Amino acid sequence: MAPFRFYTAWTEKSKQCTSLPLLLLIQVSQSKLTVFSYNTIVSEDSPAGTVFAMVTASDIDEGVNGELSGNVYTTGVLQWAEDLVLNVHVEDAGETPKSDTSTISIRFQNIAEFPQISVEILNGSIPENVPVGTLVAVVSAASTRAEPVSFYLASGNLDNKFHVDQVSGALTVDNPLDYEDKKGFALLMEARDSASPPFSSFEEIHISISDINDNYPQFTQAEYRCEVFENHPPSWICDVLAVDADFDNMSLVLYNIIDGNVNNYFMLDHENGLLSTTAALDREDISTFNLTIEAAELNNPSHRDRATVIVSVLDRNDNAPRFSQIFSIEVPEDSPVGHSAIQISSSDDDLGTNAVINYFIIDQLSNQHHCDSETGTN
Repeated sequence: MAPFRFYTAWTEKSKQCTSLPLLLLIQVSQSKLTVFSYNTIVSEDSPAGTVFAMVTASDIDEGVNGELSGNVYTTGVLQWAEDLVLNVHVEDAGETPKSDTSTISIRFQNIAEFPQISVEILNGSIPENVPVGTLVAVVSAASTRAEPVSFYLASGNLDNKFHVDQVSGALTVDNPLDYEDKKGFALLMEARDSASPPFSSFEEIHISISDINDNYPQFTQAEYRCEVFENHPPSWICDVLAVDADFDNMSLVLYNIIDGNVNNYFMLDHENGLLSTTAALDREDISTFNLTIEAAELNNPSHRDRATVIVSVLDRNDNAPRFSQIFSIEVPEDSPVGHSAIQISSSDDDLGTNAVINYFIIDQLSNQHHCDSETGTN
């Protein structure tokens, strides 16, 4: 629904302002666009530019195709006259706009015939955790045409957050409020008499919602993974983030490592969640670290969340191969050529290609011996 506001002023020929309440009747052609309006009045002391009607239009399309735009305005000063008919053109905001044209019939009535409405606002600003049933305002009205006067919420009551008693005019909270969802409401109250046809007067009530600390920080991931090469100097390796849906100081969080920080190898910036190493790591000593981190609200530490950071230490070729023992053998002098005399074995603490070992004979009296470079068989 997109609102359209009408502004006008009128004078008699003597240029003295007068009061003309308006009854707006809408006729809509068959189209995807539908136009609505409300009955209203303008008091005789209202200045030029006073809002005297709010008209809305709806489109069954979604997105920009359902966003309606248009203007209705006067081209001159209105005078006391017979009924008026205005043409209203409405179009959506699509690339190929759809449009509709409607007629608004304006019938002038005596201001004294409309209900005289007044509103007593008890809670113009209410916290988002206010209980359902809380009294916000009381609307009252009197009619010279026909009593009793009944009360309605004409517009602005999104998601039925409020309720007005038709008889007493008591405006109360009808559903839980959420500051993070909507920070305020502009409710248009209607006072309708019981004549036929009924006449109505309107009054707008502005209600603001105040934030309370009702949300907990939440990490953007339950598990973070980051990597760092062994022997690398102390440096940043990754960052974590927790978000609190509250506002201002109530959304500030502090970060801490609460478990898994072996030898204090890691440091987590308390304010911005940057994770760094404090010393060079050795993959052959510890290849994986599992850190438990926590984000707690600055002003309410009981509001907290936890996540895991898995730090994998990547290998560098920083280890030399080692023979498993000192080998000593005896070979019969009549051993045939190709006879396997010994199997040499060794190991390397590195990984992957960094741990591949090749074997060579680097010193022998003659070329009577051969060593397989891959298996170490001699």
